[in-house]
Amino acid sequence: TVDGRCKVREAVVSTQSTGYSINALIFSWRLGVVVQGQITREEFTNGLMALGCDSVDKLKSRVSQLDNDIRHPTKFKDFYQYTFTFAKDTGAKNLGIEDALRTWKIVLAGRFSHLEDWCTFIAQHDRRSITRDTWNLLLDFASTINSDLSNYDEEGAWPILIDEFVGWLRPRINTSTS
Repeated sequence: TVDGRCKVREAVVSTQSTGYSINALIFSWRLGVVVQGQITREEFTNGLMALGCDSVDKLKSRVSQLDNDIRHPTKFKDFYQYTFTFAKDTGAKNLGIEDALRTWKIVLAGRFSHLEDWCTFIAQHDRRSITRDTWNLLLDFASTINSDLSNYDEEGAWPILIDEFVGWLRPRINTSTS
């Protein structure tokens, strides 16, 4: 029913100005939702069964614990990779810049020390879209590279966009530390 859908939405989505929340993304991931904004009956019922939720009260309780589902780095990586497909337009190969920026700000908040710098860099450089390779390797970059970039290997197999970001960021880091 419409009332039932409203109760589920209220249980899952926190009110944020973006209309997006980390819990809504995790919930969609756990349900295996393929198309953003469209949860099939099968995704919904199978997902709720997998979450052990057979009532709105149980769902509300479970939603409050969804962030535990991505605490382990392997689970977070699975979730992060899911968000690329979830956030892009159906049938599109790449993720549009606005969608990428909005999603990164939610998904990588507190996990990437240079998230604000990255988003500024992307917004300032005339990019139309983000490839899956760049999306996935940004998480590796965020997880492995020191905040001062001291362990960044310019000869490493990073996408050009990440190399350009490091070149853009290094002078700003050096200026702020001197």
